[in-house]
Amino acid sequence: MHPAPLRSWFFNPPLMRHLLAATFAALVPVGITASEAVKGVSPQSGTPGVARLETVGGVPTLVLDGQPCGAMMISRCRASFEQLAEFSGNNFRLYQEQVPLIGLEGDSSRALQILEERIGRIVGIAPDAYIVLRFNTGVPAGFLEKYPDELIRFDDGRPDHFLGRLPIAGRPPVPTRYPSLASTVWREQIAAAISRLVRHVETGPHASRIIGYMIGGGATGEWNYWGPQKFDSPTLDIDYSAPMLAAFRHLLRNKYPDDATLRLVWADPHVTLDTAMPPSPAERRRMESGMFYNPRTQRRVMDYYEACNRAMTDSLLHFARAAKSASAGGRLVGGFNGYLLTTMYLASGHTFGDELLHSPDIDFLAGPPQYKYCGPGDATLDRFTTESMKRHGKLWFREADTKTCFADPWTGSHPRIAPPDLFQSLGMLKREFAEVLCHGINGWWYPIESTYFNHPPILDLFARMQITGRAALRFPRDSDADIAVVADFKSLLHSAPSHSAAISDPAAGPFPALLEGFRVQEISRIGAPVDFIGLDDLLADPSPRYKLVILLNTFALDNARRRLIDLRLRRPGRTLLWMFAPGIFNPDAGSGAAGGQELDTRHMNSLLGHSVELTTGRAFPYELRLSEQGWRAFPSWEPGQKFGYVRRPETRVDARARSVSFFTHPIPAYPMRFTAIAPPSASSVDVLARFPDGAAGLVRTRRHATGTTEYWSGVLVLPAELLRDMAREAGCHLFTDTSEIVSASKSFLSCHVAIAGERTFRLRRRSDVVDAITGELIAHQVETFTTSIPAFDTRLYFLGDSTEWRQAMADAADWFQSRSKN
Repeated sequence: MHPAPLRSWFFNPPLMRHLLAATFAALVPVGITASEAVKGVSPQSGTPGVARLETVGGVPTLVLDGQPCGAMMISRCRASFEQLAEFSGNNFRLYQEQVPLIGLEGDSSRALQILEERIGRIVGIAPDAYIVLRFNTGVPAGFLEKYPDELIRFDDGRPDHFLGRLPIAGRPPVPTRYPSLASTVWREQIAAAISRLVRHVETGPHASRIIGYMIGGGATGEWNYWGPQKFDSPTLDIDYSAPMLAAFRHLLRNKYPDDATLRLVWADPHVTLDTAMPPSPAERRRMESGMFYNPRTQRRVMDYYEACNRAMTDSLLHFARAAKSASAGGRLVGGFNGYLLTTMYLASGHTFGDELLHSPDIDFLAGPPQYKYCGPGDATLDRFTTESMKRHGKLWFREADTKTCFADPWTGSHPRIAPPDLFQSLGMLKREFAEVLCHGINGWWYPIESTYFNHPPILDLFARMQITGRAALRFPRDSDADIAVVADFKSLLHSAPSHSAAISDPAAGPFPALLEGFRVQEISRIGAPVDFIGLDDLLADPSPRYKLVILLNTFALDNARRRLIDLRLRRPGRTLLWMFAPGIFNPDAGSGAAGGQELDTRHMNSLLGHSVELTTGRAFPYELRLSEQGWRAFPSWEPGQKFGYVRRPETRVDARARSVSFFTHPIPAYPMRFTAIAPPSASSVDVLARFPDGAAGLVRTRRHATGTTEYWSGVLVLPAELLRDMAREAGCHLFTDTSEIVSASKSFLSCHVAIAGERTFRLRRRSDVVDAITGELIAHQVETFTTSIPAFDTRLYFLGDSTEWRQAMADAADWFQSRSKN
């Protein structure tokens, strides 16, 4: 066993009986300060064993027995219990354990035995452990045979075209048939099973050690629909079952008042609310308006995807409600959802992920970072709008399934390159921890293979980062980013379902390049921190602080949203960057239900303040070059150099061939193109970049009435250098002038690099600079500092009073040490 670090500091807390006295949405923070909590002073008398969610350091934080918890926990996953003991000896107190879901009545004895054995072994290793139980809502025993009409059906009527095995190495086969996520029979049986499991745990001998339940479902337990890559034929699709048909028609009845309205909206003179049928796979894959569905002719497709996505969200909410009720509201409840990276978007089932934030039964959501561009020297980003999570008082957990040099690079759910040596492995692990800390979120280490983490250098790093995480609770951890990056879940319903998630695949629609390629490759390298937030959460803020707002996929804007944009976003001194097709759909436009959401550039024109022209009928390469005005606006970009697409090579791993290659994305050609029409006399409109044929693809508008500067881009990706120049002109604080992967909060700054060398950082305010992991004092009371960083390393800096940080680190180490003694 790897020895514990020299100093540890958790005292042995009393046993915990309950988690939350109320759900996060209803909880009123008690105003505890981080310093009070870390010193052991509770704002209230404090009931032994009680855990709460409170605002600590400006962000939602789990508080156990009056003590706020650091950001990271450990999931055992495929590690052994002996390896788990090593984590316990290196400052871990919070654990996640996978347990089987109790099945049908009379079929649960083995599941209960496994459940008790696993909880008992964890508590035997770490008596003061707190545990989140994780289970998947699979198929109860006998369900497949007993309820054949409740199963997912393909368009040919069969239920058995699934390939039948999860792609994670070592996992046993899974059923080749699945229940429909719209099945009320399945939902009720699973909800009953969840209630039995939770009641068993809550009345069992280890109830005081359980702090929450994580509910999985769908493909890989992440609440995704199974995509074509998991079918035995790529031309098939799901779900054409009786339960999904019933859910589809139920949605139509709630949405349209009568048959006449449905016929008008669907442009089908024969359809009725009782006879409406789902679209065929071919209809679902066809985009009749370039990369968008045409609402006048494809409303049936859009309505069907709305029903499928609601079935996914409703299932998770139904099960979360069952877990909350069975635990009397006293435990954390959540699951995977809300993915906007590495996903099939509309086809995945996460389109209503943002609605989960409004549920009192959901306390947290989770997901791994993206699986493309995640190796040494790359950025890793969270899949959800994490700033929205914090504003709703919820926790986001990053599942850090980071490969190390000890892992087999050819295995895993998504085979990806493992770092070649220990140094790069440590750099990637520090990057994950630094991202979690700087973004004010939470996470867990997730060893998909038992070889990932249990090695002395990695365990030592984990122990030190746990101390850092504990010490950080004493300081502000909220964001003061000047840049907001905005995504809109509602707009997902209007474009391709992305059966292909390839970043440069035109058939996948705009989302992979816009929401993944652009964010991961370019926005992450601006040199300044950004907040990733949902559009409605940004518009709910009467006075957003951001100086630069990058609006990614705001395709569907009704009149109310447009008014709020004018009222709250268009303020003097602010800069807006509109990407691709903002506001091209207006649900309130036109007359009657049939005229509401047609794709019309007039909706864009009214939003942007200048004319935009749409051209279709052939493939258009998405590449731009700066104009003469653009050279002056963007001095960081080399004149004449092309841009507008994903330009950095992608590392690809071929598990079968056991080979690694570097793929350079071609310049994509999409079936539609937007260009700006700038009147020659319009002095307020500047054409900054043009397509190869001279059409305007990037313009800047200065709105004198509101004092805002607004950019519009007709391509899906802009380089970090241009974004940095926009941010600089907008008055945003840039920590660096180079394309480094930078994250920051009010008290911490992190940087991950691909190339060795000196880096100079500018701080917001005069401060000491301390390496937050090693404790080394880098600089004293400076506004800028220069330091040398090796290639593929991560540096995490504390910004503040070095004396206070040293004391916080010492107190943290003592806290863990006292815990280990008890």
